[in-house]
Amino acid sequence: MIKEIMLPSLGEGIDEVEVSDVLVKPNDSLKIDDIIIVLESDKATMEIPATESGKIIEVFVKAGENISEGQILLTMDVADLAESEV
Repeated sequence: MIKEIMLPSLGEGIDEVEVSDVLVKPNDSLKIDDIIIVLESDKATMEIPATESGKIIEVFVKAGENISEGQILLTMDVADLAESEV
């Protein structure tokens, strides 16, 4: 099953953040809590973890880009990893 992974809420008053690093690429396998991207705001650096396990199909963000809550980070096949582990 293909699933879109989106940027979660970053907290009150944070509308937009800069992507400082993208740690994944297409065909990578992710497990829950693996770090996908690192973000920089005026006040903090934040690591965004995976909320699903699976294989990455496409990454939609790049380092240096500004993104906001609800923006698609990547698409992944969440059934791919589960089937291969059985």
